[in-house]
Amino acid sequence: KPSAATRHSTGRRITCGGADVELTAREYELLLFLLKNPDRVVPRDEMLREVWGWSTGDASTVTVHIRRLREKIEADPRDPVYLRTEWGTGYRFTPSGKSSSSQTSVTGCSFAE
Repeated sequence: KPSAATRHSTGRRITCGGADVELTAREYELLLFLLKNPDRVVPRDEMLREVWGWSTGDASTVTVHIRRLREKIEADPRDPVYLRTEWGTGYRFTPSGKSSSSQTSVTGCSFAE
């Protein structure tokens, strides 16, 4: 799928590998939030608070939106390189697609805010 991704400032679309990808409003807000917090483990409750504006809520809401976002931006959503699960903690967004352990670029995808 993506070889390069760019955010359009005028709408809820990103470009991945030259193809426009339509995002829902919430997916777009979630991606923007993650772009502002690159390479940092973000707990689900922080995402609920910052993206949804909820002080309490079901963490599965975040899980479902992360899955849908992965389906749209990851080449293989089952083996993500950008939206990684940090078990028991939350999610880490790695815009470069580099593994934190090896620092080797997995794909040529780049994200721009």
